Amino acid sequence: MIIEKVAAVFFLIVGLSYLLNARVWVRFAKSLLSEPQRMLPVLWVTLPIGLIIIFVHNIWTGWSIIVTLIGWVLTIKSAFYLLFPQIVKVFSGLSDEALRRNFLGGGVFMTVLGALLVFRYVM
Repeated sequence: MIIEKVAAVFFLIVGLSYLLNARVWVRFAKSLLSEPQRMLPVLWVTLPIGLIIIFVHNIWTGWSIIVTLIGWVLTIKSAFYLLFPQIVKVFSGLSDEALRRNFLGGGVFMTVLGALLVFRYVM
């Protein structure tokens, strides 16, 4: 259950960060897109987190399935970008405004998901 609590608070905080600091996240994304090797430290963190979720929290029922799916997505996405870093060039043509909209949309999704999970697991 600790993984659900950590995931809940993480999504709430990151979602709010995306909403409150979308332009900062756009600049960060642009720097990653222009130089894919900058993604390596991020991937070195996200891959183990995804693997920990998969190995410790592989639950496919109820609300817990959300956290399990997140673990699988983190693992697959991280492995994919580690193996094929040049794929980020596909996204390099996105405008700042398109990236900002993506962060705002992701922020809404993550904030709502985080709030629901906080209410479910932390309260």
